[in-house]
Amino acid sequence: MILNKLRPGDIHTHVFAQQFPVLASDGHVNEFYFQARQRGVIFDLGHGAASFWFRQAVPASAAVSRPDTLSTDLHMANINGPVASMQNCMSKFSIWVCHSPK
Repeated sequence: MILNKLRPGDIHTHVFAQQFPVLASDGHVNEFYFQARQRGVIFDLGHGAASFWFRQAVPASAAVSRPDTLSTDLHMANINGPVASMQNCMSKFSIWVCHSPK
């Protein structure tokens, strides 16, 4: 429902979070993601402890394309976890981003 409300230039952060149904039950990307991208919605990674799932990101990025921007969800609760710094976050995605089709 969130993506249906967004307009061209709006940013959807945490695009691969568990709480956002990127993938349908059959494992394919939900159609509303394609529609949002066609409308000009910007997709931001928003990598955090609970706001990023590789199990959604890998299949979705192959079908939808990589996120438009990378950001962290760095805060006190996850600084000693998966998001130690922006450099740490970027290093996880350097190969994925450089070799994924846009």
